[in-house]
Amino acid sequence: MVRTALSARKNKGFSLVELLSVVAIIGILAAVSIPAYYNHVKKARLTNARNNLLDLKTAQEMYYAMNNNYYGGSITASTFTSMLNFNPADTEYFTYSITAADTTVFTAMTKSKLEADQCYQISSTLQESQEITCPP
Repeated sequence: MVRTALSARKNKGFSLVELLSVVAIIGILAAVSIPAYYNHVKKARLTNARNNLLDLKTAQEMYYAMNNNYYGGSITASTFTSMLNFNPADTEYFTYSITAADTTVFTAMTKSKLEADQCYQISSTLQESQEITCPP
C-alpha cells in the first residue's frame, strides 16, 4: 500500500530535467529565429525604400512634364505631398532627399535612420535605384 502511493505520486507532473530540457530547446529556437526574423524585416524595409525612390522618380517626371524642370527645393513631408504628390509611408525608418536638380537632371537619395551605412540613390538617368556610400 505504501509502495503504490509512492509510485502514484512519482508519476504526477514533470521532472526538473524535463522542464529544463524544454526551456533549453525553446531558447535555442529563439536564438536562431529572432535574428532571422529581424533580417527579413530589414530586407523588406530596404525594398520598400527602394520602391519609394522609384515613386519619387515618377513624381519628379510628372513635375517636369508640368513645369519643364525638376523640383529641387527643400524636402519636407508637406513638399512631398503638395509639390510632388509623393507620400512615402516609411519616413519612420528612412529619410528622402533630392540632392541635385535642374532643368535636365535630378538626383534623389534615401538614407536609413537605423543603419548608418545604408543609402540608395536614383536619378533621372538611372532606371533603378543603386546602393551608394552614405555621405557624412
